[in-house]
Amino acid sequence: VATKVAFWLPQAVGVVLYPRMANPAQSAAAVRSALTVLVGLGAALVAAAAVCAPIVPLLVGEAYEPVQSLLWAFALQGACLAVLQGALLSAIAGERTHLAGVAWVGLVVEAILMVTVASTMRQFIAVAVGVAAVTAAAVAVLAVRAAGASSPSGNATAPHREVGGGTREL
Repeated sequence: VATKVAFWLPQAVGVVLYPRMANPAQSAAAVRSALTVLVGLGAALVAAAAVCAPIVPLLVGEAYEPVQSLLWAFALQGACLAVLQGALLSAIAGERTHLAGVAWVGLVVEAILMVTVASTMRQFIAVAVGVAAVTAAAVAVLAVRAAGASSPSGNATAPHREVGGGTREL
């Protein structure tokens, strides 16, 4: 449940920023904004899961007591997946869908590690969180770089000014 909340709660970020991510002139800034907001929301949700963990058995039943101390990790996985989804959404908006290959590699690595390394609940969670975090970070960095490279000047952060019918970097 914590994973799903941390994954689905920030969905509006991508919906709101998608038009800007699809615009080459605004793409780099929109991608950075989206990823910053997703990371911030994720951090808040992980903190909230850690703080609220002691009351989970009271709210949803004693059956959840064994995972009570791991609630923050489930939220962290969901937050990482939300960042990954945001980065992939920016890739779709900018027609850079080749970045999805990194997510597929992450899935394969996770499956292999789950089968060969993980044998306890904590190990399964550690593998899921670790792979989600590394994959999200990799795709996010690549998405920001790709968005910056596709900006009209090739430099997404340089201000521009119209000069004599052309655009010039300041």
